[in-house]
Parts: sequence; C-alpha cells; structure tokens
Amino acid sequence: MATETAKKKGTPQILKTDTAQKLAEKWVASMTRSTEKDPVEAEQEARPHRLGLGAKVSKEMKRKPSDDPIDQKLQAKFDAGRRKHARLVADAAGSSKNAGDDDSEEEDESESKSKAFGKKKENTSTPR
Repeated sequence: MATETAKKKGTPQILKTDTAQKLAEKWVASMTRSTEKDPVEAEQEARPHRLGLGAKVSKEMKRKPSDDPIDQKLQAKFDAGRRKHARLVADAAGSSKNAGDDDSEEEDESESKSKAFGKKKENTSTPR
C-alpha cells in the first residue's frame, strides 16, 4: 500500500480543459461581428475638421447671428477672408486655363517692378 500512495503522490493527474481558449475564441468572434455592423469610418468622415476626439458634435451646425458687436466684427473679417480665398482660387483656376495669354502681363509686371526698385525715396526725416 505504501507504494501505491507513493505513485499517486509522485505523478499528479493533469486535467486538460480548453475552456479558456473557447472563451477567448467566442470573445474575439463577437468583437469582429460588432465592428462589421457598425460603420466606424462613416462616422469619422461626418466629424468636423480639427474637432477633438472627446468633443461633442451637434447635429445643428448652423450659426445664428450674434448681438455682440465684437463677435459681429470678427465674423465679418472671417467672411471677408473666406470670400477672398474663394476669389483667389477662382482666379488661379482661370489663370491656369489662360496660361498662353499671360506673356504680355508678365512683361508689364517685370517693368513695373524694375521701376519701383529703381526709384529712390527722398529722406524727409533729416532737414537739408
């Protein structure tokens, strides 16, 4: 009997179960299914430019006019800059279409630049 108990204590019985692996496989399978259903990239495209990750996005993006005169002045400057940029883009697109017609304008421009640098301004700060 002593030898039988020694054998039992010497070689422990190992019970192998794959419950952890099965649980992990089930978890991974559920994660991949949920990402396929949710359109994550469409949501990222809908976010306004330069908005932080934690910032709330309001569905109503229209801005109502402010009664504050400083805010009105800043908004007017912003609108003027936006119009100027649109005009520059339109001019650049128009000038690229008429690339062959700009030769005479470039000559006139170079002449006016040379005249501007050729003239010397009179110094009015010191008396003669």
